Amino acid sequence: MEENMMGNIVDGNTAVQQIHCQTVPYSARYRSGCADIFYKIFTMPPFHFSWLDRANVERYFTDLENAPRFLSYLLVNGDRPLGACLGQVDDYFMTAGYRVNEFFIDEEIQGLGMGTDFLRAVENNLRREGIEAIYLFAQKYSKAHAFYRRCGFLVNDETVHMVKLLG
Repeated sequence: MEENMMGNIVDGNTAVQQIHCQTVPYSARYRSGCADIFYKIFTMPPFHFSWLDRANVERYFTDLENAPRFLSYLLVNGDRPLGACLGQVDDYFMTAGYRVNEFFIDEEIQGLGMGTDFLRAVENNLRREGIEAIYLFAQKYSKAHAFYRRCGFLVNDETVHMVKLLG
């Protein structure tokens, strides 16, 4: 199941560190490291989620781990998590699908192609599990939205994400 990938951390035009990563099944022992990455990403620009509390991130990940049909993957360098795809199998309808709750890559390796390689590895693993479709939400016009479009995701014009604030 492990899929290997390589990337270079670059300073200017000079590669300063070659990084070797693997895609592995998610394990709760990586929860804290993943929560650190998630918290760092979503409390910095462009998100600035000042309401986000580090302890709540761990609680959120624990809830995801306990969701029915939880199936998730990690991008690791040795014993250090560098990204995660947290989701669950959703095969109640026409095709076996996979709902991505969270997909994130440590900012220090964003832009190196590691996220693309990691997503391909996740896709390969899901195909082996009999999954036929992946679906997720992304903020329109965000870097994530552009990333998913480059990776072949389509915008579904037949559905819309709706919210009603109850405050």
